Amino acid sequence: MVARWEFNEGKGNTVKDSSGKGHDGDFAGGDPQWVPGVAGSALAFDGDDYVAIDAWITETGAADFTITAWIKTTKTSVSFLTKNNEDRVLDFHEKLFYVGDAATSGGGKTGAVEWVGHSCDWIRGDTDVSDGKWHHVAVTWEFKALEGHIYVNGIEGVHHMGYNGGEDIKGNTWQIGFTSGWPGGVDYEGAVDDIRIYDSTLTANEIEEAMVEGLAVDPTGLLAVSWAEIKTR
Repeated sequence: MVARWEFNEGKGNTVKDSSGKGHDGDFAGGDPQWVPGVAGSALAFDGDDYVAIDAWITETGAADFTITAWIKTTKTSVSFLTKNNEDRVLDFHEKLFYVGDAATSGGGKTGAVEWVGHSCDWIRGDTDVSDGKWHHVAVTWEFKALEGHIYVNGIEGVHHMGYNGGEDIKGNTWQIGFTSGWPGGVDYEGAVDDIRIYDSTLTANEIEEAMVEGLAVDPTGLLAVSWAEIKTR
């Protein structure tokens, strides 16, 4: 793990990286709101705000990686995690982790989570996550094998995998809740919790472990959170 934002601060305008790597983020636009998460607090965005992580962190094209997150939204064509130069144009090899729409992604799967890069093609899932409930989503990439996977709630499912592993542009950094010009140019509307980035390809079992770990207990350690409760929130 090379970055993890648990969003358990519950106040302020900074999100802490609990991986020990020091990749803290700051509110960079608008006014994200602290809300209840899958365990502890989460951060909600209303379409005109985001968090900037001023760090490279890891390669997401020409190297193995995994990203996991909890998301809750009713919107499509919005990105909840972006690696770019923090402008409003999707430039060559900039990357987005977003909730797709058939009208813009060309995938025919409105509401499916997708990882996409400019001139890199997609790793596209097949499960609608735009139902206003919490979903655990993950993308993995194994560079040498040119193999990518999307997981939703611990279950693997890929509708399209043409991602070619285009190398990241040096100097690009990470934004939470930011959409870089495409697919819709509108920032994320919804909540996010427990975003993790790894510089390796997690297995299906490891993805499930990360999901379960993230919802095990609240920060006080007093309230066990069941999977059934999470699905109905």
